Amino acid sequence: WDGFLKDMAEKEKTDLRRVVFYCGSYFFSARAIPGIEPSSLPMELPIDAEGDTIRIMKCEQYSAPIELTTPMDKVNAGQVCFDKRCADCTKAFLDVGSLLQHCQQA
Repeated sequence: WDGFLKDMAEKEKTDLRRVVFYCGSYFFSARAIPGIEPSSLPMELPIDAEGDTIRIMKCEQYSAPIELTTPMDKVNAGQVCFDKRCADCTKAFLDVGSLLQHCQQA
């Protein structure tokens, strides 16, 4: 963190640490990491003072699904509209029946 992101403010580094996690030889981030662009890869980054490095070979940026980025239809007065996502997990459903069945089983 202090090698590659040495010019970043400490508050920004702390915030970035909250959204980066490691899984085996991969790491995932909820946001883009400044300086790591697909056009600049592969690259090696120092990770400690002993000279250990990490080689970044590939960068894939993910975004929210199209269902979450499109605005909902306007609701007229007297109509009821609600989100068909489970409040306890990450599943979303196309119809109310599927949502209710999921909630009864969970």
